[in-house]
Formats: sequence, C-alpha cells, structure tokens
Amino acid sequence: MKINIQINDEFIDYLQNVDINDYVNNLIAKDIYIKSEKFKNDKAEFNKRLNSALKGNIIEHSQMWNKIDEL
Repeated sequence: MKINIQINDEFIDYLQNVDINDYVNNLIAKDIYIKSEKFKNDKAEFNKRLNSALKGNIIEHSQMWNKIDEL
C-alpha cells in the first residue's frame, strides 16, 4: 500500500518527535475499528449506559469498572 501524506507547517514541530510509521498504523487501526461491528456494539452499549445515567440510574464508581471489566 502506498500512502501520501501532506504535513502542514504548524505540525512539523509536533511530528519531529513522532514515529510516522506508528502514527499511520494507529490511524489505520482506528479507522478499521470505527468501521467494525465491534465499534457498533461498543457504541450501542455506551449509549445505553449514557441514557441510563441521564435518567438518573447511577451506579457507584467501583460497580461501573466491574461492569466494564466483564466486557
């Protein structure tokens, strides 16, 4: 695969300390995840929990992390 990247001048200082291959690989991985079925399921679960919290159904912090760990 061939990738052409144009870098704006304002990002040159930032990118001097970034491994471009890792950066591009991370972008590709994020893009793949966002288009995946797992992302759709994660998003639906997050929205379900958010709506529950907005309705006042709040759980303790430790309970929340236990539920997340179960996933």
